[in-house]
Amino acid sequence: MQIRPVLIALSIPLLLASCATQYQPSGLSGGFRELRLNETVYRVSFSGNGYATYETVQTYWLYRCAELALQNGFGGFEILSDVRFLRDDSSPGPVMALSEPVRLAAGGRFVYVPVGAPAGRPKSSIVGDIHLIPQPDEPRPPKIFDAARLKSSLEAFVMGDKCNGNVCPHVHAYLLAPGTLDEPPVRYVEKSDEEAGAGGNAMQAEENAEGAPRGRPEPGPAAGVNTPEG
Repeated sequence: MQIRPVLIALSIPLLLASCATQYQPSGLSGGFRELRLNETVYRVSFSGNGYATYETVQTYWLYRCAELALQNGFGGFEILSDVRFLRDDSSPGPVMALSEPVRLAAGGRFVYVPVGAPAGRPKSSIVGDIHLIPQPDEPRPPKIFDAARLKSSLEAFVMGDKCNGNVCPHVHAYLLAPGTLDEPPVRYVEKSDEEAGAGGNAMQAEENAEGAPRGRPEPGPAAGVNTPEG
């Protein structure tokens, strides 16, 4: 009869340890917090547990900065600290996240349950100072942001569906200068020697048939060489 309460108690820390940190105020499994340094400067932090990817922590930190600016009546913010932003995602993995053991009474004896995730990699976190500013005329990410625009760009990742409990990997266009991704990427296709040779032979045949190749001017006299008149 005493087994059931023990199993329930055992499941609580396991559930906490196996879920990635969600967007929330700081608690047992991590979250955001801020410290007001003066009227317009805040120190914002977001800590993840052992299952939260750095991309998740980064997304939540940026979202909290934008949210904080709007809540205080500002249109933008400037990052004052040297914050390392992720450009590509690494897959989530467990880390050492041990805390004080939980002590449970069971039949007059105490059971110690360690709380935490298996060892593997350190927990992700970001701490940085931001300066709340009026609506910026020209946002300059990744340093100066339009708070409303950034919050709107991140909304779907923060509030939408997750990938294994984390923010889904995505292109961080909101960290790039406007227009960076407007141009389609240039694709380079490698050709085999046989294909390259066939293409070269076809071009040579076209030149032989028509004289000078299309789009290429007729060769003129070399520079500095006098030609006879008439």
